[in-house]
Amino acid sequence: RKNNGEVYGIALKVLDGNQRCSPQVAIAIMKEMDLLSMDEMNLLDKHISTTLKNHRKLEVGSIEVEIL
Repeated sequence: RKNNGEVYGIALKVLDGNQRCSPQVAIAIMKEMDLLSMDEMNLLDKHISTTLKNHRKLEVGSIEVEIL
Protein backbone atom coordinates (compact mmCIF):
# COMPACT_ATOMS: atom_id res chain seq x y z
CA ARG A 1 0.00 0.00 0.00
CA LYS A 2 1.34 3.38 -0.98
CA ASN A 3 1.10 6.44 1.25
CA ASN A 4 -1.81 7.73 -0.86
CA GLY A 5 -3.81 4.54 -0.18
CA GLU A 6 -3.28 2.85 -3.55
CA VAL A 7 -3.00 -0.93 -3.28
CA TYR A 8 -1.03 -3.18 -5.64
CA GLY A 9 -0.82 -6.93 -6.11
CA ILE A 10 2.00 -8.91 -7.70
CA ALA A 11 1.73 -12.36 -9.28
CA LEU A 12 4.90 -14.31 -10.10
CA LYS A 13 5.35 -17.27 -12.42
CA VAL A 14 8.70 -19.04 -12.15
CA LEU A 15 9.42 -21.22 -15.17
CA ASP A 16 11.35 -23.93 -13.34
CA GLY A 17 8.74 -24.11 -10.56
CA ASN A 18 11.23 -23.31 -7.79
CA GLN A 19 10.20 -20.30 -5.73
CA ARG A 20 13.69 -19.47 -4.41
CA CYS A 21 13.83 -16.28 -6.52
CA SER A 22 10.45 -14.89 -5.41
CA PRO A 23 11.75 -12.51 -2.70
CA GLN A 24 14.34 -11.00 -5.05
CA VAL A 25 11.80 -10.54 -7.84
CA ALA A 26 9.22 -8.97 -5.52
CA ILE A 27 11.79 -6.49 -4.18
CA ALA A 28 12.96 -5.59 -7.69
CA ILE A 29 9.38 -5.03 -8.91
CA MET A 30 8.54 -2.85 -5.90
CA LYS A 31 11.69 -0.80 -6.53
CA GLU A 32 10.86 -0.45 -10.23
CA MET A 33 7.32 0.71 -9.42
CA ASP A 34 8.66 3.17 -6.81
CA LEU A 35 6.66 1.51 -4.03
CA LEU A 36 9.47 1.55 -1.45
CA SER A 37 10.88 4.40 0.59
CA MET A 38 14.64 4.94 0.70
CA ASP A 39 14.75 3.45 4.22
CA GLU A 40 12.88 0.35 3.04
CA MET A 41 15.17 -0.01 0.02
CA ASN A 42 18.26 0.23 2.22
CA LEU A 43 16.91 -2.50 4.52
CA LEU A 44 16.02 -4.81 1.61
CA ASP A 45 19.15 -4.28 -0.52
CA LYS A 46 20.99 -7.14 1.19
CA HIS A 47 18.28 -9.55 -0.05
CA ILE A 48 18.29 -8.54 -3.72
CA SER A 49 21.18 -10.82 -4.73
CA THR A 50 21.53 -14.40 -3.53
CA THR A 51 24.47 -16.78 -3.81
CA LEU A 52 23.57 -20.42 -4.46
CA LYS A 53 25.66 -23.06 -2.71
CA ASN A 54 25.76 -26.84 -3.03
CA HIS A 55 25.72 -29.36 -0.18
CA ARG A 56 29.46 -28.83 0.34
CA LYS A 57 28.83 -25.08 0.82
CA LEU A 58 30.65 -24.27 -2.43
CA GLU A 59 29.30 -21.38 -4.49
CA VAL A 60 27.66 -22.77 -7.63
CA GLY A 61 25.66 -19.82 -8.90
CA SER A 62 23.60 -16.80 -8.02
CA ILE A 63 20.13 -15.34 -8.39
CA GLU A 64 20.02 -11.92 -9.99
CA VAL A 65 16.96 -10.04 -11.20
CA GLU A 66 16.86 -8.09 -14.45
CA ILE A 67 13.77 -6.09 -15.33
CA LEU A 68 13.50 -5.50 -19.06
